[in-house]
Amino acid sequence: MPDRASFGPRTGRAPVAELHLVCCSVHSGQLVILMREPNAGRAAIPTQILEAGEDPEVHAARVARDLFGRAPAGVVQAGTFATQDATALAVTFTIVIPAGRDAPAGWEWRRANRSGAATGSVDGDATGAIERAVRALRERMDLEPIAFQLLAHTFTLSELQKLYELLLGRKVHKASFRRSLAAAELVQPVDEWRTEGRGRPAQLFRYAPRKAKGRQERSVRFELLR
Repeated sequence: MPDRASFGPRTGRAPVAELHLVCCSVHSGQLVILMREPNAGRAAIPTQILEAGEDPEVHAARVARDLFGRAPAGVVQAGTFATQDATALAVTFTIVIPAGRDAPAGWEWRRANRSGAATGSVDGDATGAIERAVRALRERMDLEPIAFQLLAHTFTLSELQKLYELLLGRKVHKASFRRSLAAAELVQPVDEWRTEGRGRPAQLFRYAPRKAKGRQERSVRFELLR
């Protein structure tokens, strides 16, 4: 089996599967993946053996919490596949980490390209896991507030728009975006401001969807981009 960046204890019992954690965040306006260089010279993602009776999602969230010292903002299962050497099944999870959080000791944030693959030399199993995880991240935008989970607790509307453009891979019209955002009632202003460039300070907002009685849950992405 290829050299992997394992995290956590392994027991002598036969494994049910491997957990492959693709921790995604945003730094300097770029989607980044948590990786480290193992002895073989190819960057790898956090992996751990999953044994009988363990809930994969609960276990993945616990591994991410141990890595970062706090619970992740989101956990999305991205699929199950055979490892490259066909010795085990691997369950891939996209782990959503808010922007600005430092990488754990011994790890680094590595930029993902437009297709979602991490840049540089990457372990074979990690390459497939990363592509699946980023694809799941983008597909789940319709169902979950992933864009908001990737942001810090408070953010400007410009930061939110740039993040949507990053995940969608295309530009979004500013006025239309803000009209749709207001109509969706997904954010609330806070009494804080931040200077952005040379312009006036921008007001900060937080994710706080309004829940009207009898209102049906609707797609976050649809509401913002209709």
